[in-house]
Amino acid sequence: MLAQRSAAGLRPRRRGLHSAWDLLFELAPELGEWAGFFAAGAGKRAAAEAGLVGSVTAREADDLIREVATFCRLVERLTGGDRE
Repeated sequence: MLAQRSAAGLRPRRRGLHSAWDLLFELAPELGEWAGFFAAGAGKRAAAEAGLVGSVTAREADDLIREVATFCRLVERLTGGDRE
């Protein structure tokens, strides 16, 4: 989505470093809620990536996997990537 919108000439309003979620919010406002959802979980993600045991429960991980799958399907539809 970011590459597609950038190629279409859209640019973020702010300069400097941005997270992918900040850029998504600016370039694809229709996905703003998703951007906020994933940005809010960045701390837990970083803790899990760092190997901190107990930073995420099995239930949270399962829920996140389902949310990611839903998000990916939505982005595929919006970008024309679901050409089945």
